Amino acid sequence: MRLTIEAAHRCGIDERMASLAERWGERISYLIDAVLRDLELTEEQRARVPQIVPRRLWEMAS
Repeated sequence: MRLTIEAAHRCGIDERMASLAERWGERISYLIDAVLRDLELTEEQRARVPQIVPRRLWEMAS
């Protein structure tokens, strides 16, 4: 039997996928924050984080 989108929705698969995506997002955020703390960056380096990290995450996702 082929699983349709409607059947998947009824089974809660879409909610499970959303939950997993949220958890992975939280884990990635924690990892990045931990690495940046461990590096003890200068103020100048910290100022560049908002430009660099999102760009690299988008590259990874594409």
